[in-house]
Amino acid sequence: MGFMETVVHGRWWIADTVADGPRALPVEGWTRADARTEFGDIVPGSLKRKTGYGARLSAPGFLGRTDWIVFDSEKEARFYLEEHHGEDIVKTNV
Repeated sequence: MGFMETVVHGRWWIADTVADGPRALPVEGWTRADARTEFGDIVPGSLKRKTGYGARLSAPGFLGRTDWIVFDSEKEARFYLEEHHGEDIVKTNV
């Protein structure tokens, strides 16, 4: 049984693709140090500002979470979480 909860937010994002896949940070409140921690060495011009729906899993009460991945629609974001992490998600209304 899963213990992670889905988190989907529509907003502006700073996104990049790193060696192990796409990553994103919400535009609000991020610093260059946060971006360096998240993305590693930043290639000038590689960060893109985009609007969309960020999706990740979070473990309430713990520090565990997956990385943000940004999609064009909320439907795409929720579908991705279910397809790729379905077994980890807390099932409500079961």
